[in-house]
Amino acid sequence: MLYDDPSFSSLFDKTIGAPPPPDTIPPDPCPDTIEIIDPDAGYPVRFSWKNVGNHNWVSSPRDQGGYGICYAMAASSVAETVYNFHHNLPVDQGVAQSFSPSFIAFFGSFTYEGIPFEWWPIRGTYGVLNGYPSNALDKLCYNGIVAESEFPWNLSIMDTTYSVNFCERYRFTSVEKCGTTKTAIKEALMNNGPVYSTMVYDGSIHYYYHGEVLYDGTDIECGLESPQNHAVVIVGWDWDETHGEYWIVKNSYGTSWGGDLANGYMKLATNNVCGINCETYSLIYNPIQINGGDLAYSQQSITSVPTGHRSVQYKPVPHTLFNGYSSSTQWSTGTTANLSPKNNVSGDAVIKFKVNYGKTSGFFIDADSIEYYEKPIWAGYPVIPTISGASTVECNTSLWYYADAISNSGLVTATSFSWSHSGGIQVLNSYGTEGRIRIQVLSQGTHTLTVTATNSCGSNSKTFYINCPICYALDAVIYPNPASEELTVNIEENSEVTPEFQIELIDSNGLKRKKKETKNLVSQFNIQDLSKGNYVVKIKAKVDNQVIKEKNLQFIIDR
Repeated sequence: MLYDDPSFSSLFDKTIGAPPPPDTIPPDPCPDTIEIIDPDAGYPVRFSWKNVGNHNWVSSPRDQGGYGICYAMAASSVAETVYNFHHNLPVDQGVAQSFSPSFIAFFGSFTYEGIPFEWWPIRGTYGVLNGYPSNALDKLCYNGIVAESEFPWNLSIMDTTYSVNFCERYRFTSVEKCGTTKTAIKEALMNNGPVYSTMVYDGSIHYYYHGEVLYDGTDIECGLESPQNHAVVIVGWDWDETHGEYWIVKNSYGTSWGGDLANGYMKLATNNVCGINCETYSLIYNPIQINGGDLAYSQQSITSVPTGHRSVQYKPVPHTLFNGYSSSTQWSTGTTANLSPKNNVSGDAVIKFKVNYGKTSGFFIDADSIEYYEKPIWAGYPVIPTISGASTVECNTSLWYYADAISNSGLVTATSFSWSHSGGIQVLNSYGTEGRIRIQVLSQGTHTLTVTATNSCGSNSKTFYINCPICYALDAVIYPNPASEELTVNIEENSEVTPEFQIELIDSNGLKRKKKETKNLVSQFNIQDLSKGNYVVKIKAKVDNQVIKEKNLQFIIDR
């Protein structure tokens, strides 16, 4: 279990006054001998969310005062950058959203009126720190967070005046553990945003740190019982020849901590100084997406719903476009597959979706809901039908051909459907209400099919040219073989088509020695004038002077 150990309470008290006597000051954390860490190949030499796309997405370090709510400061900071980057609200333009760390510190302890209990749950091992660090991010998903202006950070530990029952809640999708290697942390930084991390924070850092790179610290072996006692935010990394590679770490002791060189940040070498690499987490923000066609009666699937949601509901607005909805306040749970337009109505509508959540506390409280998205849909016949279908098909007696009439939105809208065609095509079946026909091509050659689809908006026609190439099986025998005086070429009969044949005798040098054009299936050649050797009979079958098939046969002249 990780928590802000009360034994380190002096580290979080910004009013400690004068430094302790010299014999009580911890040793300098920066040794004389340091290991310079080189940049990783394949990654930028430097990267920081303080400068992505020429904008700063990281808010200034806050001051947690003498209270152990580093986890809330770190979690709210990560949430701010992730949310603001998604919505293009950079800090340097003064438009960024600021979130309430107080809400994270308190969200585990609400009364029915939404007023926090005493502040004691935010310290030590009590209340909301159980399961720290990942639990602080998890609750950003199912409980969410409110704006800083709704529940501002106040150093008075007795302040219980704030109510968040009616505040807008910002929820995130999920939390991912990044891994313990620096390359895994770099991937998370570049792909997801700043990384929530924990570290071992001791007195030497508190008293001595003035903006230098820390190369050494408590020897931490990841995977064992973690001694980390402080939560911070890794916003990027940097490198120079003197200090090597280091993490840029946002602390929560205000902008004056660490002096002018630090301004509230730390630089920690990337080789797991103070256990900074051991517990690292990304906060994922993917607003709900609604997938599916724009049809009134098609099923809409809902993805990227934040962790901890209880149910997703929907309703069409205006409700009069749909059967079964007598009130605009009626919500349904499940898929939208059962929606269907009322008869004789047309026009635009939307489906509203909302996600129901439950507040989490020592006892369960009534769920709250947030309406997320409106999905545009259509009821009726919006456009003149368009017609689609294959323009060419391969000739085959078992091949079916389809043509569909559909609207631009994907809705089959033809109220009537007609066709005409040339010879060689047979209409086997039709589906007028769905706007399609089935045909069969009966003969070789090129045929035409014209389809017309009509609805209340008008009609549309399209002609398809269906090409069925001639199918001919060419086979033949020659005899005798070997031959001496005469050669007979016998072509086997094919009843589907009667082509013209071109027959050539070609010697071993590729020269044509004999040629004959004929429609006869049997042809004879006098070969007494040809010399002894190997020959090829090349047969070409032609229709309308186009070669549809070729065949080569070998023979020998031997005298």
